[in-house]
Amino acid sequence: MRKAMSVILLAFVLSTVGMTARADDDIGVTCMVQISSGVLYIRERPTRKSHDAGTLRAGETVVAIGYQGGWTLVEAPVEAGTGWVKSEYLTTSTEDYGQYFNSSGGPVRIRNGIGGTKTGELKAGKKVTVTAWGIDIDGATWAYIGRGYVMAKYLSKVE
Repeated sequence: MRKAMSVILLAFVLSTVGMTARADDDIGVTCMVQISSGVLYIRERPTRKSHDAGTLRAGETVVAIGYQGGWTLVEAPVEAGTGWVKSEYLTTSTEDYGQYFNSSGGPVRIRNGIGGTKTGELKAGKKVTVTAWGIDIDGATWAYIGRGYVMAKYLSKVE
């Protein structure tokens, strides 16, 4: 009964935020939890005020199944369940962190999450430090630069 209620609640949340659940054969991208200590709380809704649905530790993997304003909806191991985590604590790669610059020739939007709302701009030529990578539901790669996310296609590695 409790599991059925969780599924109903998840379906309601997805329908109210304008997201659609993915098909079983397209369950999303595998991400790794990237925290320095402690645990990462999985939330019932994409807000820090929401109740905890479970916890994750550094290095554990989850499957991203949706995104909303700086939060990622994840399917985690059975003990943790399904819920929302801040996108900045997930990464799809531990390689290629470091200094990059905006090589687009113009300003690039900084967003509050993967595919989220614009919160600023990164000027052409400006150097940034990438500390995490993510992939959106369309397969585009995003870089976390401390102030938010930018599309990785606009960045080049500082040699």
